[in-house]
Amino acid sequence: MTVVTSRTERLRARIDAAGRVKLPLGALLRSWSEAAPELRGRADQFELLVASLDDLAAIGHLTLPAAASWDRSTTPALPFFVTVPGARRARRPGTWRSHPWCPELAWVASLTTLTERLVTDLLAVDDWLGGGGPEGDEPLPLRMRSSEIFGDEKRLDDLTKSALFGPGRLSLELLGARRYPPPLAMRRVGDGPEVFVVENSDPFWAASTILERIAGPIGRVAFGSGASVESSIAALAWEDRHPAAIWYWGDLDPEGLRIASGAAATALGAGLVRLRPADPLWSAMVGCPVATAGEVDWGPVDESWLGPTTWEATAPVRAVHGCVRQEAVPVAALEAALVALSAAVR
Repeated sequence: MTVVTSRTERLRARIDAAGRVKLPLGALLRSWSEAAPELRGRADQFELLVASLDDLAAIGHLTLPAAASWDRSTTPALPFFVTVPGARRARRPGTWRSHPWCPELAWVASLTTLTERLVTDLLAVDDWLGGGGPEGDEPLPLRMRSSEIFGDEKRLDDLTKSALFGPGRLSLELLGARRYPPPLAMRRVGDGPEVFVVENSDPFWAASTILERIAGPIGRVAFGSGASVESSIAALAWEDRHPAAIWYWGDLDPEGLRIASGAAATALGAGLVRLRPADPLWSAMVGCPVATAGEVDWGPVDESWLGPTTWEATAPVRAVHGCVRQEAVPVAALEAALVALSAAVR
């Protein structure tokens, strides 16, 4: 039989007063500090907190999360959040209108409708801001901040698409968060200021090996990793010096050109130079073995990124409704095309 101590009973009262279905760790620690002020500064305060949480979980007052949702940087580990089923039953419509929101969230009280989930999210933000908000001047990556506030690393991704974000409402600046692009894997091949981006893995390594032997303006080769480059190309904007030119080479098929066009738009939006087709590489694909002849629909493809000259040069591949993979280019042809790219007048 579980015996609830007076200290645990005080913690239960503080948790109930919060009125939260999902109580994040920050709010939980504040509740514990208020319930057991005599433990502040004691080495065993977290151990006793976990014991009280275990007792409350044993009697069904709260639910502890799965093992993956515990902060193991502390000893003992602490839950990133606890779930309080009774708060869900007790909540009444419109409670956000009377809640004493912190100044940054005063606008919430004027909202006419809110789902229970969004009320819970806003209360988590209110607790976090009330506890001091972001530490330091440097924003955290978005998903790390989301985990800190909500105990869910993906929740902030969803909220940024909601009506809670906008002028005079929530913002990444208010939350001290930043959406970073995925990293772009690169290999240095020289001292030049230009970057050559390759869609697939093996051609990336082959091109890197060749460019290490060529003294030219291309100083780095980047691995596009298929469609990932449509986001990761923006990582070049975080370099100390932006590349003087960015060249791209991918599969000669509709998807390869769609990826290139998407990456070009991302690069432009990130303030980078125009993503340009590595024309000698694309042209080298003509005459290589054609894959899936008769099966590729080239009808809806936008040729504008590839440019009229190279688009026309690759017409034989489209004429047979096929495609050419990067891996089909022989090493000798690949080296000749890279030499031509490096020697081209900029």
